[in-house]
Amino acid sequence: MPSHNMCKFIAYVLPYLCRRNDSHSCYITLLSYLEIQTNLYILVYVIQLWKFMPLSFRRVEVQYSQGDNMYFFFIVVSLLISSTTSSNVEWSTISGEHCIDRCAYRGDGNDFYWCYVTDLSQNRLASALKVGGLIDERFKWDYCVPTTNMDKDTVSAYTALYPKTECTSPCKRSSFGPRTMCYIEETDNPDVENHPENGPWFYCSERIPVLREQISSRHRFWCVDSCRKERREYYWCNTLAGNDFCSPEDGLTYKGEDCTSPCKEHTEEGETYNACYTSVDNSTWDYCGVHDTLIKEVEFTVDSQICGDICYDENDYKICHFMEWNFNQTSQVAHMEKNWNYCEGSKMPAEKTWIIVIVTAVSIAVIVAIVIGVCICRQKRGFRPVPTHG
Repeated sequence: MPSHNMCKFIAYVLPYLCRRNDSHSCYITLLSYLEIQTNLYILVYVIQLWKFMPLSFRRVEVQYSQGDNMYFFFIVVSLLISSTTSSNVEWSTISGEHCIDRCAYRGDGNDFYWCYVTDLSQNRLASALKVGGLIDERFKWDYCVPTTNMDKDTVSAYTALYPKTECTSPCKRSSFGPRTMCYIEETDNPDVENHPENGPWFYCSERIPVLREQISSRHRFWCVDSCRKERREYYWCNTLAGNDFCSPEDGLTYKGEDCTSPCKEHTEEGETYNACYTSVDNSTWDYCGVHDTLIKEVEFTVDSQICGDICYDENDYKICHFMEWNFNQTSQVAHMEKNWNYCEGSKMPAEKTWIIVIVTAVSIAVIVAIVIGVCICRQKRGFRPVPTHG
C-alpha cells in the first residue's frame, strides 16, 4: 500500500516542480514517471492525496486556479486507475499466445500494452533490437489487452492501445497475419495504422479465456488450453513451459485409465512429477493431472512474472515457478528457462525487501532530480509568474 508519507511527498512536491505556464504537461510527465502500481488500496490512496492537496497548493507562491487543482487531481486518479487496469491477464494475446509477465503499459515510448510470451514451438534465434525502442526483439513478445475493470457487457472488444481504446467494429483475425484487429475512432496515437477506406485500426483481443482446469504432470504447470489426444496414445496440453501430460478428467491417468489413489506429487531419482497409483497394491503408477486446486486465478511474482503453477508455502514464504527468456551470448540463441520467485503480496526475506526499497528510493530520487533540473531550466528560459492580488 502507498504510504502516508509518499502521498504527502507527491502532494507537496509536484506543485513546486510545475510552477510554470505549461504546468499541465509537467504534471503528466512527472506522474507518468511516478506512477504507482496498486490494486487493493486505490481508493485509500486517492483520498490521502485529496486530503493533502489543498494545503500543498495554498503553499505554492504562484497561484493556481481551482480548475488547475481539479485538473491535477483527476490526472492523478486516471493514472492510478490505469495502473490497476494493466495488472491482470485473463485472455490470450493478440496472436493467441500466452504472456509470461504482466500485460502492461511500460512507459517505454510504445503507446500500447504488451508482454513477453511463450514460444511453444522452438527456441527463438537472435534478431536485431528495434531501433529507438525498448522492446528486446531477441525475445518473443506480443500485444495484449489488460482485463481488470473492463466492461464486458457493453463493450464488444478493446484494442491493445494505451490508454484503453474501444473497438468500433468486430475484433477478428486479419487477412494478412495471425493477429486479430478492429477499427477504432480517429486518434493521434502514433502506433495506429490507417486503412485507406475504413480508417484507423489496431490489434485487439478476442477475449479467449485462459483455462485454469488442472496442473500438468511433469512440468507441474497450469494447462493453458484443453487436455486432448489428437491422434496420440495419451492426453496432453500446452503449459507455459511447453506441452505436457494431463488427465481428461479427475481420477484418470494421462492415458485415460483409472487411478486407485489421488493424483499428487511424487519424487523419484531427483525428478518430481504428478502421478497416481493404478493398482490396489500400489505396485504400478502412471502420470496424471491435478484437478482439485482451489486457486484458479492468475498469480504473479513480486517482479510481475506470471506464475506457471500455484503459489505454495516454502520455508515460511510463498513462492511459485515461472518461465523467462535468457540469451546465450556464445550461441546467439534465446531460450526459455524455468525459475522461481516470491509471490506477489506475500512476505519476503528481509534482505529481499530492503533491496526493493533501496532500488525504488534511488530510482525516485534520480527521476525527481532530473525533472527538477528540467523544470528549473524551462523556468529560466520563459517563466512568467501569475501576479497575486491583495
